[in-house]
Amino acid sequence: MGHHRNSIGDVSLSKMSLPGSHNCGSYSVSTKYGIGSFSPVPAFLGFFFERWSKCHGSNLLEQLNAGVRYLDLRVCISHLDDEIRTEHAVYGERIMVMLEHLRTFLENNPEEIVVLFCHKFRAGMDKLEDHDRFLKLVKDVFGEGKAGDIFVKENEFGCSYSELIRKKRRLAFLYGDEEVVRTRGQNWLLSPASCQWDRWYDQPTVEGLKNRIFENRPVIRAAGDDIKLTIAQCILSPTPLMTILGGAISILRFLICNFFAFKRVPQDLMMLAEKANALATRFVSGELGDFKFNVVLLDNVGGGESENLLRSIVGKNVRK
Repeated sequence: MGHHRNSIGDVSLSKMSLPGSHNCGSYSVSTKYGIGSFSPVPAFLGFFFERWSKCHGSNLLEQLNAGVRYLDLRVCISHLDDEIRTEHAVYGERIMVMLEHLRTFLENNPEEIVVLFCHKFRAGMDKLEDHDRFLKLVKDVFGEGKAGDIFVKENEFGCSYSELIRKKRRLAFLYGDEEVVRTRGQNWLLSPASCQWDRWYDQPTVEGLKNRIFENRPVIRAAGDDIKLTIAQCILSPTPLMTILGGAISILRFLICNFFAFKRVPQDLMMLAEKANALATRFVSGELGDFKFNVVLLDNVGGGESENLLRSIVGKNVRK
């Protein structure tokens, strides 16, 4: 954002073109942290399905340094050690580590604004007191004496980039529990219902994903005076059969020392991300039509060919 300040100075977040990271904390999921109590995967198969839980190969700081400005983060409390962690069926790193990555980035880059969307509170976040515990953690990391009052307030979400930077508002914190926003918000928790339009397409193939994006073309953009972020989820979702076939082929690859690549059958989420990111590149380049994306949500940011894709998304902010 700092590099493009002349182009985006009078632009709100909902009018920018921003790279987003889907399930951004899942780079850390590992069977060493255990399997979630809510997981459909039996614990003894965790090692097998871990590959289908990891959406990224880069940690949160690396993702931010690569250009990501929208973070989609799952939060839970592990039933195994009572730590606040991320998850994707398999538990991941402590949320504290990721918040510290975000704080480090914001401290090192004073002209950048990040949108953090915390949601999918699937385990251990059953009571308001559980959310209080997490929110205290956030306040401890970003409160006064750390980075100042950096949270974008409810009545500031539609402000221009220049105005937010002038006020030193650096973090828009969207919270996916409306009761918590209503009872604990105090103007620093933002309601996703008020601040963004988002939809999960649940498509396992590139063709299916492309069709769903075309179907939602009227709303995958920042239009008119609407201050909502519009999220284009350019991600693929594996089917149960795909995970089984992919696992079997990965074992076969191991046994024959990778003599055959078997690239046609994905063996983990990273391989699915390669296909989805190739589609996203076609959309962003204009090859598939004149789409005006706001937030493009991706897997495997900071890895593979994603660097050029992220540059292309950010480049849409340059005033002609």
